[in-house]
Parts: sequence; structure tokens; C-alpha cells
Amino acid sequence: MIAKWPVYVFVLLCVCYVSYSCLIWCLPGNMALDDGAGDLVAQGRMVYQKYSCKSCHQLYGLGGHLGPDLTNVYEEHDTAGAYIRAMVQVGSRQMPRFELSAGEQRALVAFFKHADATGVADPREFTTSAWGSIAPKNE
Repeated sequence: MIAKWPVYVFVLLCVCYVSYSCLIWCLPGNMALDDGAGDLVAQGRMVYQKYSCKSCHQLYGLGGHLGPDLTNVYEEHDTAGAYIRAMVQVGSRQMPRFELSAGEQRALVAFFKHADATGVADPREFTTSAWGSIAPKNE
């Protein structure tokens, strides 16, 4: 007689996986930022995701490698908001131009301002412990 125990465990794991996947799929639009940054930053994050910016660009060292890392793009330019809006509207040789509404542009600028204030882009400035946690090298 074959034991049914492994079958029950397998079914339970499948149900948990599907439930967790559905939960993750539904959360991003409703998930609030944990640091109280506000709705405009959350909307900017959604604009960043909607237009698949991470396919070419990085945030905090994670993402594509075709375009520059955008973590600190806000502080790199004197008129950061205008620079970000211009790059999105006009594009460049490698980057297509995007038809964003004024609200989407404001939200995207707020998102980059928030990213700039909360992190550093260069992952070489961090160390990884044996447990997988990440900390700045100077700590």
C-alpha cells in the first residue's frame, strides 16, 4: 500500500504557493510605503513599474544594464525635476520617449527624489554576511 502522506504534503505546498503568488500579485497597487513617503511616491513607483524602466535601468544596483542607475539621478543634476521630465519626454539615442501625463511625471520625479534620499546606488559599497544580510562596508 502506497502512503498518501507525501501526496497531502505536495497538495498543501501547491495551495500555499498559489495563494502566496496571488497575494503578491495583488499587493503592489495597494501596498503603502513603510516609511510614510506618501501617495505621490507610491504612484511614482507604479509609473516606474508600468513602463518597465527596470528592464534598462537600475535602482539600488538592481535591474537592467543598458541605461544608467537611477538611484541618485535626482541629486546628480541641479534642476533634477526638469532633467528627469526632459529625459522622459524627449528620450535619447537608446531610450525611447514616453507619453506620460503631467501627474505621472510629477509622481516619477517624487519617486526618484525619494529613492535618492533613501539609498546609494553602488552595490560595491556594501558587504554581504554569511547569513545573507547586507550592510555598508564602513559599519
